[in-house]
Amino acid sequence: MVEPNILTRSSKWTGRQLSNKSSATSGLISSVNAITYVPFDGEQLYDMEEPTCFYLCHHTIK
Repeated sequence: MVEPNILTRSSKWTGRQLSNKSSATSGLISSVNAITYVPFDGEQLYDMEEPTCFYLCHHTIK
């Protein structure tokens, strides 16, 4: 489970897409693929949506 404060903090850049997990995952994959290689598949990204977003936002997109 993801706590609301973590959800809010780690997902500012995805905005309202995050309210819909499918949409957020698709948007995240699209955004990342436009910039760099994604070292895992969509299913893993969906399962770890928040930690992945937090990691990508802070370590990949500079």
